[in-house]
Parts: sequence; C-alpha cells; structure tokens
Amino acid sequence: MNVIRDCLDKQVVDSHGAKIGRVDGIVMYWEAGRQPSLAYIELGSVTRAYRISARWGRFVERLLNRFEYAATGKSTISWRDVTPTGNDVTAAVDSAKTPALKWERWLRMNVIGRIPGA
Repeated sequence: MNVIRDCLDKQVVDSHGAKIGRVDGIVMYWEAGRQPSLAYIELGSVTRAYRISARWGRFVERLLNRFEYAATGKSTISWRDVTPTGNDVTAAVDSAKTPALKWERWLRMNVIGRIPGA
C-alpha cells in the first residue's frame, strides 16, 4: 500500500459515517534494525500548518493555545483503527468521543447558537 497516496489528505469518516476531517499527517516509528511501523494519523490545523513550514506551524500552535477552549490543534487516531477505503479513510472511532470536532462543537454552542433563528 502506498500510504501517502492512499491516506494523506483523504476524508476521515468515523464508525457511524460522520465526517471528522482530513488526514493531515501520518506518524511512523523507526527503530534501529527494524522495519518502520505506522503509529497513527493526525488531523488538525497545527499539523496542516507544519506541512507548510515549521515557522507557520509554531505560529498556528501559539495562536490556538490562546483559545484553548475554542480549538484543538491536533487530534490523533491510532493506525490500527484506520482503514483506507477508496476516496475516504474509515476510522473505527466515535467522533463524539474524540477531540477532533471540538472546534465545531464550540462554534455551534458559542457562535451559531447565539444567532436568532439558527
């Protein structure tokens, strides 16, 4: 399997079919004298910013740390819970129990919920 082609930037769907986000990073472990192994995938704006540059990643990380209740910069899903399925990546997790949608929940409660008629 070509991990970069089959997983990176693909839509992540939880076990209930809800969209969580996109795969922004893939983390591998290397040990001397052993094959590299996939550890987990990362979702979030901090990981995406680090892909652009380390400087931009540090900036986004500092910015999000100021709004700790508003956003999470990084969310991880273990590789053993991930299955590449065509255009999507299926994760055997429940999106309500992960921090991946923390930002969307915050927006729904604090911004959208305050708009009359919303």
